[in-house]
Amino acid sequence: MRAADDQRLALPGFINAHSHAFQRALRGRVERRSADHVDDDFWSWRTTMYHDAERLGVDDVEALAAWAYADMVRAGFVAVGEFHYLHHDVNAGPLPQPRLSLAHAAAARRVGIKLVLLECAYLRGGFERPLVHAQRRFVFDDARAFLAHVDRVRAAVPAGTHVGVAVHSVRAVPRDAIVEVAAYARREDLVLHVHACEQAREVDECRSEHGMTPVALLEVCGALGPRTTLVHATCADADDVRRIAATGTAVCVTPSTERNLGDGLGPFGALFAAGVPVCVGTDSHARIDAADELRSLEEHERLRVRRRNVLVRPGAALHEAVLPAGTSAGRRSLGLVDDAGDRVVVRMPVEGRADAAAARDAWIVGGSSSDVLDVDVGGVAVVRNGELVRAPRAAIEDAAVDVLRRLQRP
Repeated sequence: MRAADDQRLALPGFINAHSHAFQRALRGRVERRSADHVDDDFWSWRTTMYHDAERLGVDDVEALAAWAYADMVRAGFVAVGEFHYLHHDVNAGPLPQPRLSLAHAAAARRVGIKLVLLECAYLRGGFERPLVHAQRRFVFDDARAFLAHVDRVRAAVPAGTHVGVAVHSVRAVPRDAIVEVAAYARREDLVLHVHACEQAREVDECRSEHGMTPVALLEVCGALGPRTTLVHATCADADDVRRIAATGTAVCVTPSTERNLGDGLGPFGALFAAGVPVCVGTDSHARIDAADELRSLEEHERLRVRRRNVLVRPGAALHEAVLPAGTSAGRRSLGLVDDAGDRVVVRMPVEGRADAAAARDAWIVGGSSSDVLDVDVGGVAVVRNGELVRAPRAAIEDAAVDVLRRLQRP
């Protein structure tokens, strides 16, 4: 009879450093090509996302967040950074309380995941672009109004919920406002996240407006540094990587979403070689699977350079290269210093039962979220035997289905 420990592999708790919880509603609804044969890309996907954003009420947002967060803890994520820019009510009017932020806090508390609310500045439609209708729910008049909102959120969130700030992108926030938000983050010692270099068009438009890349602009604005995380960096060039590394800035990549949206392959090899702290997120949640995000760091780079074990140091193993991206680098990105009591247990891969040294590598290469058995967050059980402890999964999924059905209506 085998010992029980032979069937279980203990891992550190994983960190999901980039989430847009409401975008989980898009999964399966955007995988059809337009009848008029228009090429689909990030920008056509964004049109559908905006359509959803116009229609979601506070209860809808909480239901979708609970669904996404439940699947995160079942996948072994113990904390999530929610990059939150759906600020106003469905009529684009201000809410008396930051109810949409609090909806995420309630959803996280319900399933037991740690939450860092990354309140996001979104101030314009783009360089010389008017706002589209749906963006009205995202936008504040100026940086001062946005930062007043952040102060309200910080005062309102329950104990245990952390708050950081974000700049949506250099296209959605003008230069002087980036300076103000970055200064606020430094003054208040908050983490700062920014979408940067996700799309070639974004880089081209930034060069047109500012004469430099998004990364160079962020450096000029005082927005790079050890408390900053750039999200995606898919189109970052060699000079961008140098600036990121020199300032101690982190990068969060979201390989499953970047594949799903057709964003391209990020410069993972260059970032690792430069010593940039790289973490992972599941972004739009087409897939929520820690093992997939981690192995994709290596596998994407293998596809680019047509070699194997690219990110791995000589003499080291795969898990030594990529596990920190799912653990310590993610905690650093979200400003989480305490991982006491965070624990994940997965089914031991068959290979691990034969050779303990191969266990972690085998799970990263061939494992998935379905292997997760137990998850503890801060010493509290949130998953046991693959099922949620704190909230019935069926009720969470039923509430999400109700929202999805409403979104399908014309």
